[in-house]
Amino acid sequence: NQIQEPGQVVPQGVGRRADKAKMPSLASPAAIRIAVITPPRKAIPGEGPNLAKPVQFCVDRINAQGGINKSAVELLVLESENSAIDSARAARQAVEAGAVAVIGGYTSSGARASAEVLQNARVPFLTVGATNPEVTQVGEYIFRVNFVDSFQGAAMAEFAHADLGARKAAMLVNVGNRYSPYLAQVYAAQFRQLGGEVVWQRDYLPSPAGYEGVLADVPKAEADVIFVPGYEDDSAEIIRDARAVGIKATFLGGDGWGPAMFDFAGDQVKDGYYTKGWHPQAGLTQGLQEVLAGWVEKNGPIWRDSTALAIDACYLLSSAMEKAKERSPAGIRKALAETDGFKGIVGTYSFTSSRDPQKPMTVLRLAHPDPVFVKAVHPKNVKLGVIFAKTGEAAKGNASGFEAASFAAEEINRLGGVLGRRIELLEYDNESTVLGSRRAAEQAVHDGVTAVVGASWSSHSSAMAPILQAARIPMVTPVSTSPGVTVVGDFIFRVCFADSLQGRLLAEFALKDLKARSAAILTNVNSEYSIGLGGFFRDRFQVDGKVVLELDYLQSATDFSGVLEKVRAVEPDVVFVPSYARDAAYIIRQARQMGIHAVFVGGDGWSDIMHEYVGAAVEGSYFSQHWHPDIPGENGREFAERYMATHRTLSLDLAPLTCDVVTLIADAIHRAGSVNPEDIRVALSRTKNFHGITGQIEFDENGDPHSRQLVILRFEREGPVFHKVVRLDRAPDSEQ
Repeated sequence: NQIQEPGQVVPQGVGRRADKAKMPSLASPAAIRIAVITPPRKAIPGEGPNLAKPVQFCVDRINAQGGINKSAVELLVLESENSAIDSARAARQAVEAGAVAVIGGYTSSGARASAEVLQNARVPFLTVGATNPEVTQVGEYIFRVNFVDSFQGAAMAEFAHADLGARKAAMLVNVGNRYSPYLAQVYAAQFRQLGGEVVWQRDYLPSPAGYEGVLADVPKAEADVIFVPGYEDDSAEIIRDARAVGIKATFLGGDGWGPAMFDFAGDQVKDGYYTKGWHPQAGLTQGLQEVLAGWVEKNGPIWRDSTALAIDACYLLSSAMEKAKERSPAGIRKALAETDGFKGIVGTYSFTSSRDPQKPMTVLRLAHPDPVFVKAVHPKNVKLGVIFAKTGEAAKGNASGFEAASFAAEEINRLGGVLGRRIELLEYDNESTVLGSRRAAEQAVHDGVTAVVGASWSSHSSAMAPILQAARIPMVTPVSTSPGVTVVGDFIFRVCFADSLQGRLLAEFALKDLKARSAAILTNVNSEYSIGLGGFFRDRFQVDGKVVLELDYLQSATDFSGVLEKVRAVEPDVVFVPSYARDAAYIIRQARQMGIHAVFVGGDGWSDIMHEYVGAAVEGSYFSQHWHPDIPGENGREFAERYMATHRTLSLDLAPLTCDVVTLIADAIHRAGSVNPEDIRVALSRTKNFHGITGQIEFDENGDPHSRQLVILRFEREGPVFHKVVRLDRAPDSEQ
């Protein structure tokens, strides 16, 4: 392969291996090498030069203006047939050639293959045309400049329903690629959400024999529109064959369609609607005006969105390389991830946590000689506030709350969001304090959130609740168990059990399963959670047993020898420590060092982190949780596998319950048909038979779930393991 000289586009031979020994030396030691992976000229009609040519145009302009921080940019052009094998080959060539970043990826299937190679090599990749969400999910080095199919599919369903008045839709889905099935899934889900009906669907593989047989029973379905999310060749032939058998419905497609469809089927495709990221009449341009003018002067108007997107990608990369503190791929990746408000030809770019921009799209109508601009569609978001601790004592345990909220939102967004809107998360740090929690809630109100997810600690949620109740914004806490949290008002909900239930069931477990007759209780007097849970445990335990000792300690304490001396003196059967993980871990370690052999029991404030803190000292201790993947008969294992595919750890309380909260709020928005906070509150209060990860959820008049199970875990050598499930409404269910 050759490296092109400045001002030239040198197509690389498909299937050839890069021979680094024959590559010319860099123009200067300080030169920056990037690569573009582009389709060959004939692989997709009209698209061949539309990635390499605009990127080369940008590189020439950048170099003419002094390069990047006085360093010239060299461009390596690699052709790919868009197959997974060929796209991966091209990506490997870029890595072997020492490219610090790569632009390319016209199709989702090809981009995914390139992305996997470049992620493993830790080289930033900006994909231009790939719209399937899976592409950027490959890893943190993968970015896109186009819209995603979750937005595209939902927007086309809304266009069909609202603009075309369609109520019945048919679909033909090309199952031979990644692009078509996913886009069809999103379209169908959103069309149904809007009240439409998908009356007919067939899968197909591109066939030279035509599609009349597949289409034979479409007329009976009486569809208003037919959605064909394929590419230009097969989609055009489907429309041609449909018209031949008398089908008159309006055809819709995605961004895989384009003017080349006239080459395959002539005027039969006229008046079909499809999407693109750009049209000169759409009014999307926010920046790079001089670059656009220079292109038009040299090459004429931009009609293909791939040209405009490739120019944006090149200047996005240039901006990141200028801002990067180091010119390494890692430094460039970090600068790209921090992009906020970059103004390009096709709108403004700010990357989300999934490295996807919030981009508009255009709806076009097929016509000769050029497509007709119909409308621009801008993403609509639902803002959810997420309030947990990022700093302070609660930060380590709360980290999974932010991660789980993002995971749930991305799963919802991949299916088109809710009511055609993406879930946008605004994260707030409550600094592990009551004051910080109040401030976070006030900021969320100021930012106009629709609802709030959080907090974790009961004291934090209790500080937030009055502010959000006064603002009439729904708040749903995943794990705050203090009964006082939800009594603040009708906008406050929880999906976990309350301490009144937890304390009672833990006392019964100690009495019945551990055969305890005496108990000591150690309470953190600075914690609303600890005081309340300790009281509920005491009230139930002393009905059938004896509480021989109750002692308090301060949250700031690290030496517990004083209180533990008194525990050792009374020799209780169990020691109940209704605290959070740090306190409990250090108390148990010091107790074991002092020769105290009682069984320690705790509530849901305990976690697997305790094993990290003090190791074997916690073995043989029991605590309660809201969920575990090994609960018999539940779907927890499937969720755990899905979650762990993208995360290193899975907490047993905050992660699954936070996922349930985000999904429950989205479900309430869907049922309400509105993003108005008051309407969402009403829908939440009327929740019936919501099947979450942690079980079924419906609320009582206080915003508490009607019935929640308690999961008992036991610390063993490898960490906490599932022991049993207990419920109030019937006898405990054991794993045996």
